Amino acid sequence: MELFLKALRLVIGAVCLLAGALIVGLMGLAGIIFALPIILVGSLLAYPFVAEPIGNLVSGMLYSNQPAELPEQFSAVQTMLTNHRYREAVDELDTMLAARPRLTAARILKVRILYDHLQDGEAALSLARAELTQNPWQSEYIPVAMIAVDVLLDRGDRREAADFLAATLTRCTNARDKTELQQRLDHLQS
Repeated sequence: MELFLKALRLVIGAVCLLAGALIVGLMGLAGIIFALPIILVGSLLAYPFVAEPIGNLVSGMLYSNQPAELPEQFSAVQTMLTNHRYREAVDELDTMLAARPRLTAARILKVRILYDHLQDGEAALSLARAELTQNPWQSEYIPVAMIAVDVLLDRGDRREAADFLAATLTRCTNARDKTELQQRLDHLQS
């Protein structure tokens, strides 16, 4: 029944939008006065169905899925990653972090290597939690937060993943990042 209601809402919304466009097309600018209420109703009905796809399209234009180039200081790590020597890359990052503990980019890269390449979700989660709770928010933390959530979901702990995201949201200071985190949280809670 719920699927039927969603489909009905989408169809009625689309019909309202088309009717509004037709009125404007036939009557010209004067038609806007008559079409505006119909277009508003159509927009409100269709919004839930178009918001996410359009948001994904726009975010795909604004944010590349390609990882940023690593800074020059990570050239040795980049070479190790290229040659699939992931454990050595983590060891090199540990050496760098021993000398410069506040090197955020190294900690973020370590989380990604642990999760993506070494499949060590628990170590990635531990490091991600420390990174996200002990340091001021940075936009670069989005993938770290998402990895932590993925690890918790891999464990089957959906509630803890949602709680983690909610806590991360309270620390987040960037509106765009908050939107991305909130979308993931909404998805977890649905």
